Amino acid sequence: MRKILLLPLLVASCCASALGQKYYVTVDGKSFPDKKGAMTVTRADMAEKAKLTVVPDIGKVIGYSMSYLPVRGEYGGPWSNKQAEMTKQEKFVVGQSRYGDKFFFEDITIKLNSTGEIIHSNSFIVEIQ
Repeated sequence: MRKILLLPLLVASCCASALGQKYYVTVDGKSFPDKKGAMTVTRADMAEKAKLTVVPDIGKVIGYSMSYLPVRGEYGGPWSNKQAEMTKQEKFVVGQSRYGDKFFFEDITIKLNSTGEIIHSNSFIVEIQ
């Protein structure tokens, strides 16, 4: 019985220490997700940076999955990635995107600089403007 009661306390303390500092994961280094987890970015900015970054620099993105929902057409993905930089396929899809298309970034994994701890970040949506 004691083990069952201690488990929620352990989980809560791990989450609190990982979330102690406010941070954002962004695509272009300038735009940040709003309270709903959405941001708008130009296609040129997204294609130019083509990398997920953590702001402030508390860690490095070591993996994510990306999906694509065009205004007209079929849903694409998800494509898994084990690095911060976008793959050639992801860059190609970004290059073909149009105004109003949406990209979904999920399963974001970050390695913290200070402790080397691996945490999972919130998902976010990028809408092309």
